[in-house]
Amino acid sequence: MMRSVKKVYMNVKKRFTIGKLLNKSWLWLACFLLIVAIKLLFPSKDVLLEKQTQIAMRTIGDEILTYNQNYNAPVLPIEEIDKSTLRHKFDQPISINPDKLSDLALKIIHPEITSHCIVHVMDAESKKVVYGFEIDRKNPKPIPCIGRPLPQSNYYVDISFFEMHSARLDVALFVESFLGASLLFCLFLIGLPFLKKREAPFEDRDVIKIPDAQLDFRANEILVKNKRIKLTSKEAQILKILVDNEGNLVTRDHLTQEVWLKEGVVTSRSLDMYISRLRKKIKELPNAQILNRHGKGYVLHVK
Repeated sequence: MMRSVKKVYMNVKKRFTIGKLLNKSWLWLACFLLIVAIKLLFPSKDVLLEKQTQIAMRTIGDEILTYNQNYNAPVLPIEEIDKSTLRHKFDQPISINPDKLSDLALKIIHPEITSHCIVHVMDAESKKVVYGFEIDRKNPKPIPCIGRPLPQSNYYVDISFFEMHSARLDVALFVESFLGASLLFCLFLIGLPFLKKREAPFEDRDVIKIPDAQLDFRANEILVKNKRIKLTSKEAQILKILVDNEGNLVTRDHLTQEVWLKEGVVTSRSLDMYISRLRKKIKELPNAQILNRHGKGYVLHVK
């Protein structure tokens, strides 16, 4: 009889555990879908900044060609010199006006791309810097050589980007990070009961030791002061549930559901009778008592 009761209890507990996991699975799915949506709607910061800097470089090159009244020459592909520097080449000699170049850089390289960059004009043959200036939005600096145009020659325009930043994506990145952290936290909370060693499940805790006594649920008995107090199967089940929830309220509905599940009609009188029997049997336990919460349930206290 005890084995069948125990099997029913274990099956109910298994269904209950799986049910809790399924009930919370929607939260996993929602977090996962939101992260995927953000990934699709907002490209990664590196990808977006790369495209923005490429467009900025090509726009500057196009404006320089327009300033030189060269409307037919193509805007050549941008070259990457190092991790922070991009180069614009021209297929024919041009002239560089520092006023025009600085205005273009300040206008096109907006703060959402970077707050700090350095612009260099290099001689294509000698590879020496013939003109340059710095853009620092946090600590503005004067632009040198204004009003001193460079003669027509073969030039490269190099721009080194520092403190890459895209304020528009900070919110998306924060939301994505928050959802990712929330998903991990939910998985942690759901997995926590399986990691805790605070209390083992019913099948692993057939013998429970309490001060000056031992509860043996394999044999349905209480061992105290070298005395064995026998319990019926239902008394053992009720006591086991109360012990597992020691100090906390166990509702009448929960006890009825767990102990008499699918075993026919149960009246509140049945539960009261078993509780009364248990109270008499645990009198031998030191400082243990079952308290009644009127109309709600029972609390086991073991000092």
